Amino acid sequence: MTMDGRPSRLSDIRLFAGMSHSYLEGFEEVTAFARRMAWFLNGEEFSIGAHTHMYVFFSPTTPIGTASVVEQGMDWWFRYTYVGAPRELARSPETSLLLEEGVIAALKANRPDKAELIDAAAATVRAHGERMRFLLKFKETKAYVAETAFTISEREPAKVRTLRTEKSTGAMFDSPPILAIDARVHVNESLGIPFSEYAPCSERPPISKIVKWQGVVSPA
Repeated sequence: MTMDGRPSRLSDIRLFAGMSHSYLEGFEEVTAFARRMAWFLNGEEFSIGAHTHMYVFFSPTTPIGTASVVEQGMDWWFRYTYVGAPRELARSPETSLLLEEGVIAALKANRPDKAELIDAAAATVRAHGERMRFLLKFKETKAYVAETAFTISEREPAKVRTLRTEKSTGAMFDSPPILAIDARVHVNESLGIPFSEYAPCSERPPISKIVKWQGVVSPA
C-alpha cells in the first residue's frame, strides 16, 4: 500500500448495491469474477493509482451502461466507482452478465488507456473460471519447477496448491489443495507437501503472472 501516492497494484474489487451501500448479495459468481479480475490484473501490474482497492457501487441513479469515478471524499486506499444498474437486481443470468459488464466498465472508467488489457483479462477469467490460478511463488531447481498458486471459488475459501514440472520429461504433478482463508500464509505449507502425495497432471492449468498483495508498480 502506498500512502505516499506511488502507483500500487490493484489487489481487490469489492461490490456494493442498495441505498445503504451494502455488499452485493446473492451473486456469488459475480463477486468471484470481480476478485479473479483483480488478481489477474494484479499480475499484470495494473494500477488505479495509489488505491489498492476498487469499490464498485451498482447505482440505480446512474444510467445503465455508464460508469463514474468518485475522486473526492474517499480514504487513500480505495476508490469508489458508480456503475448504472436497475433498482431491483433480479436473480438471473442476464443480471449476472450485466453486473460483470459493470465491473469491466468500472475498470475502464479508472484506466481507459488499459481497455485492451482489461478485455483480455475478462476473456481469460471467463474462459477458465475456477480453474484459473493466481501465482504466489515460483521456485526453480536443477530438476524441477514449482509454481504455488491459489484459486478463487464462488462459495469456498481460496485453495492453495503447487504444480511441479519435471525438467527432464516435462511431466507435471499437482499437490493436494490446502483450503486457506488467507492464501499467503500457506505458500510454504504447500511447497512442503511430500512429493509422494502429488498426483499426475495431464494438462497445465491456466496460471497468472506472479501476484503481490502489496506491490508498487514498476516504472514504465
